[in-house]
Amino acid sequence: MAPATTLGVEILESELRARGIAHLAVARRGDRLTVSADDHGEPVKIARFSALPRQRWSLDLADHRGRWAPTPYEGSLAELVQTLVAEVPWVLDQGR
Repeated sequence: MAPATTLGVEILESELRARGIAHLAVARRGDRLTVSADDHGEPVKIARFSALPRQRWSLDLADHRGRWAPTPYEGSLAELVQTLVAEVPWVLDQGR
């Protein structure tokens, strides 16, 4: 498993922006990319993408306490952003 790269951040940001989701921030740490919203100056965790072999990713979602909960979803960053939009769109409304 390779660590997430700056390119991964750029790809994830681009996928979000292409779907009109411009209010969320993406940060990289090790082999993970974290999507968060700004709530009056405080970051609110939304989703986490963890690198898997062969340029695949797994998706975790933050609960109301900011704890990560795994999902059954795996795929490319583009596929997982589409999954967020189609399957759990309410998580993307945080921070708007």
